[in-house]
Amino acid sequence: VRRSAETMEIVVTDTGREAGRAWVVFNRTVRVDDLRVGLEGGHPAVRWPEYSSARTKRIYPQIIFVSPSARRRIEAAVLQGAPEFGDSPGRAAGRDPSAVLPLETRVTRVQKLGGRGEHARAANVDLTLNGAVTVVCGVMRRPDGTFWVAWPATRGEDGAWVNQVTWLQEEARAAAEAKVLARYHEAVGAVAHPNGDRPPMK
Repeated sequence: VRRSAETMEIVVTDTGREAGRAWVVFNRTVRVDDLRVGLEGGHPAVRWPEYSSARTKRIYPQIIFVSPSARRRIEAAVLQGAPEFGDSPGRAAGRDPSAVLPLETRVTRVQKLGGRGEHARAANVDLTLNGAVTVVCGVMRRPDGTFWVAWPATRGEDGAWVNQVTWLQEEARAAAEAKVLARYHEAVGAVAHPNGDRPPMK
């Protein structure tokens, strides 16, 4: 029986800390970096990636939790450095590291933006993973009129872009981006380019 995204579990298959920031991998497929671990109200807490607009000075979350229980469980794994699945020595007991961990994606929101020029951000799109965690990505316009999907990233101290969300499996990334672009084109009443809307994986 094929389960729906709402009943599929999203789990931490790897997690760690580098250079003062934490990172986490969901279902061996999506890695989220740039997690800040600190104290809030005297208790350990995880702050998820955000985007700060230089123009409006507003802060926009890049990761949104649909399921509060999933957030509590995931943040506990990050704080403890203990993946729920995987080969890490810190892996929680009672989990089968060889278990199949499906990751279903669903576009849950398309916010059309006014950008129409070259390299403009045409839309913000919410992509929800297993009904529990939402990644906010962008649909970007190329000079030739085709589009591509920009995943959350931030500028490092050297000015270079640093990925906050990375797909570890090319096939899963391709399927997710196809969904994002199809929903965007549907929202604006345009026809998607069959092969020209996605750049090669970096």
